[in-house]
Amino acid sequence: MFKPFIIIIAMLFLLTVGSGQAFAKECDRDNYNAIDPSELLDDLNLPENAPPQTVAIALFEDNTQESEGRQYDVLTIEYTNPDIVREMFVGLPDDSIQGIRYCLEFKEKLDWAGSQVKCKPGRGHENWGPEPCL
Repeated sequence: MFKPFIIIIAMLFLLTVGSGQAFAKECDRDNYNAIDPSELLDDLNLPENAPPQTVAIALFEDNTQESEGRQYDVLTIEYTNPDIVREMFVGLPDDSIQGIRYCLEFKEKLDWAGSQVKCKPGRGHENWGPEPCL
């Protein structure tokens, strides 16, 4: 019952975010674990030419399936050239991972994808990075 509400809010946010924000024009690939774009789209049941908004919403839905133990989610969308989508999920129901964030680059289609994690205290690094948590 509250999942459709979250999706509606995310869709409205996607439609209203402009390009006036000063964000990087590409992902800092050296500080992310690369994800095969084809595999990510397959996992999300999306076609190869899915637009950034569709991929962002599908990734949001996929990462917010389990609500027990969650604290909050942050969704940030950037429209640059190429289009950049950044999504961050914090307060995950996991004993090691505090949060995960994704950076996706689009040209004509999803061109590159990567992820970072932030570990809970005592479970590894507590800053965003590509290294896994303990």
